[in-house]
Amino acid sequence: MDFDQKSLPFSIGENRDHGILLIHGFTASPSHVLPLGEALAGKTGCTVAAPLLPGHRTTMEDLKRFGWRDMLSAALEAFDDLASRCSRVSVIGHSMGGALALLVASRRNVDRLVPITPGLTQTDPRARFAPILKFLPLKSYWDDFELTYPDEAPGYILDYDQSYAGFTYKSAGDAILLGSKARKVLPQVSCPVLLVHARLDETVTQGVVDLILSRIGSEHTETLWLEQSRHICVIGPEREIMFNRIAEFLS
Repeated sequence: MDFDQKSLPFSIGENRDHGILLIHGFTASPSHVLPLGEALAGKTGCTVAAPLLPGHRTTMEDLKRFGWRDMLSAALEAFDDLASRCSRVSVIGHSMGGALALLVASRRNVDRLVPITPGLTQTDPRARFAPILKFLPLKSYWDDFELTYPDEAPGYILDYDQSYAGFTYKSAGDAILLGSKARKVLPQVSCPVLLVHARLDETVTQGVVDLILSRIGSEHTETLWLEQSRHICVIGPEREIMFNRIAEFLS
């Protein structure tokens, strides 16, 4: 994958009242959440920042050097940095970033939380074996299925889909461990939550919605279903619907 400027970490705006932290997913880069970040900066006037998680935007082999603790530390560090600049901070995470967002909310004073297709449960039944298959070589996404994009704006989507074409079993195991740990801390999350899920998600099960809503400690929860979107819904065909709903929730 050839990465360009869109895949770099970013910070938009200088609003010292409200900051919004965006956390990208497993094997991805900030490019996946850049359109959302730009939209939220414009719609809410908040400061929006997105870090680059360890081992991403380099090589799949490099990702092997970092574990779930490194991912969580990076997310917490990014939150603390934004909190040093803003009076309150909300957190949005996509996929593995959604699991990280939940973990951050269990450890920090998060104003509002938006997990987007959070990686707490997987559709592939083999996923649970990833932590014990860490010595196996790289695996390509293309081994099992071909990612498809809607006819609407495929160029746009492919332009922002800057991520690895696969993963190592060791790295997948760490992502699954993060999801497991996020499930355990759900009762400790008390801030208002907007849970976003894609009806056509090929990676995270539909049951993750009921799982989170039944266990989370938050008194205020909202749900947004994207009926025509797949897992990478942050750059999918219903992105504007999602952008508007999240901006309304955060405001």
